[in-house]
Amino acid sequence: MDIQSYMYTVGRAARVAARELARAETRAKDRALETIAEAIERNKSQLLQANARDLQAAKARELEDADVRLLAGLEVEGTDRHGRLELEGDHHAA
Repeated sequence: MDIQSYMYTVGRAARVAARELARAETRAKDRALETIAEAIERNKSQLLQANARDLQAAKARELEDADVRLLAGLEVEGTDRHGRLELEGDHHAA
Protein backbone atom coordinates (compact mmCIF):
# COMPACT_ATOMS: atom_id res chain seq x y z
CA MET A 1 0.00 0.00 0.00
CA ASP A 2 1.39 3.41 -0.93
CA ILE A 3 1.46 6.31 1.55
CA GLN A 4 -1.49 8.10 -0.04
CA SER A 5 -3.71 5.02 0.22
CA TYR A 6 -2.51 4.37 3.75
CA MET A 7 -3.27 7.93 4.88
CA TYR A 8 -6.71 7.80 3.24
CA THR A 9 -7.46 4.55 5.08
CA VAL A 10 -6.24 5.94 8.41
CA GLY A 11 -8.24 9.15 7.93
CA ARG A 12 -11.39 7.24 7.09
CA ALA A 13 -11.00 5.01 10.16
CA ALA A 14 -10.43 8.10 12.33
CA ARG A 15 -13.68 9.69 11.10
CA VAL A 16 -15.62 6.51 11.90
CA ALA A 17 -14.01 6.31 15.34
CA ALA A 18 -14.78 10.00 16.04
CA ARG A 19 -18.47 9.45 15.32
CA GLU A 20 -18.58 6.42 17.62
CA LEU A 21 -16.70 8.26 20.35
CA ALA A 22 -19.12 11.19 20.16
CA ARG A 23 -22.00 8.80 20.94
CA ALA A 24 -20.23 6.98 23.80
CA GLU A 25 -21.29 7.56 27.40
CA THR A 26 -19.01 9.61 29.62
CA ARG A 27 -18.31 6.64 31.91
CA ALA A 28 -17.18 4.55 28.95
CA LYS A 29 -14.89 7.35 27.77
CA ASP A 30 -13.46 7.74 31.27
CA ARG A 31 -12.78 3.99 31.52
CA ALA A 32 -11.10 4.02 28.12
CA LEU A 33 -8.85 6.93 29.12
CA GLU A 34 -7.94 5.21 32.40
CA THR A 35 -7.06 2.02 30.53
CA ILE A 36 -4.90 3.96 28.06
CA ALA A 37 -3.14 5.81 30.90
CA GLU A 38 -2.44 2.51 32.70
CA ALA A 39 -1.01 0.98 29.50
CA ILE A 40 1.25 4.00 28.98
CA GLU A 41 2.44 3.83 32.58
CA ARG A 42 3.06 0.07 32.33
CA ASN A 43 5.07 0.50 29.12
CA LYS A 44 6.77 3.82 29.92
CA SER A 45 10.31 2.46 29.66
CA GLN A 46 9.69 0.79 26.30
CA LEU A 47 7.96 3.93 24.97
CA LEU A 48 10.91 6.12 25.96
CA GLN A 49 13.36 3.70 24.33
CA ALA A 50 11.33 3.49 21.12
CA ASN A 51 11.02 7.29 20.99
CA ALA A 52 14.79 7.68 21.36
CA ARG A 53 15.46 5.11 18.61
CA ASP A 54 12.96 6.73 16.23
CA LEU A 55 14.39 10.21 16.80
CA GLN A 56 17.96 8.97 16.37
CA ALA A 57 17.05 7.29 13.06
CA ALA A 58 15.26 10.44 11.86
CA LYS A 59 18.15 12.71 12.85
CA ALA A 60 20.57 10.47 10.93
CA ARG A 61 18.77 11.47 7.72
CA GLU A 62 19.31 14.87 6.16
CA LEU A 63 16.30 16.90 7.25
CA GLU A 64 14.85 20.26 6.29
CA ASP A 65 14.57 22.92 9.04
CA ALA A 66 10.81 22.39 9.38
CA ASP A 67 11.36 18.66 9.92
CA VAL A 68 13.99 19.33 12.59
CA ARG A 69 11.54 21.60 14.44
CA LEU A 70 8.84 18.92 14.20
CA LEU A 71 11.19 16.28 15.61
CA ALA A 72 12.11 18.55 18.51
CA GLY A 73 8.45 18.73 19.47
CA LEU A 74 8.12 14.95 19.41
CA GLU A 75 11.04 14.23 21.69
CA VAL A 76 10.05 12.71 25.02
CA GLU A 77 12.37 13.95 27.74
CA GLY A 78 11.30 11.53 30.42
CA THR A 79 8.74 12.13 33.09
CA ASP A 80 7.51 15.14 35.02
CA ARG A 81 7.38 15.28 38.82
CA HIS A 82 4.19 13.23 38.75
CA GLY A 83 5.76 10.44 36.69
CA ARG A 84 3.91 11.38 33.49
CA LEU A 85 5.67 11.19 30.14
CA GLU A 86 6.67 14.70 29.16
CA LEU A 87 7.27 16.07 25.68
CA GLU A 88 9.97 18.67 25.15
CA GLY A 89 8.53 22.06 26.07
CA ASP A 90 5.37 20.47 27.48
CA HIS A 91 4.55 21.85 30.92
CA HIS A 92 1.60 20.39 32.77
CA ALA A 93 -0.40 22.50 35.19
CA ALA A 94 0.06 21.24 38.73
